[in-house]
Amino acid sequence: MSGSVIHSQSAAMVPAVYSAGQSAQLPVAIDYPAALALRQMSMVHDELPKYLLAPEVSALLHYVPDLRRKMLLATLWNTGARINEALALTRGDFSLTPPYPFVQLATLKQRTEKAARTAGRM
Repeated sequence: MSGSVIHSQSAAMVPAVYSAGQSAQLPVAIDYPAALALRQMSMVHDELPKYLLAPEVSALLHYVPDLRRKMLLATLWNTGARINEALALTRGDFSLTPPYPFVQLATLKQRTEKAARTAGRM
């Protein structure tokens, strides 16, 4: 895979080799044709927003060198959180116990209701 490039349907390309010359294997096997077929099925109508496929996100995360940024981007992708919701997360919001790990997000509506209750009690 040395020197190869992962092609997307768009013009974006992700090199499969670090610039330092280290070989870079993605952490999971990717069935890229199947992922592209799913994208084609979902884009029957032109008004749908464009989005990244799971293999594309995996490839992008693979090249994020900073662990904190990688964790933030992975959390945003996997939870669908808004940036302010993800930045407000603490360790206690993550439950990583099998078989159903989850993240408890405080949405804007939940934070507003909580703040209103607290303000009314004081």
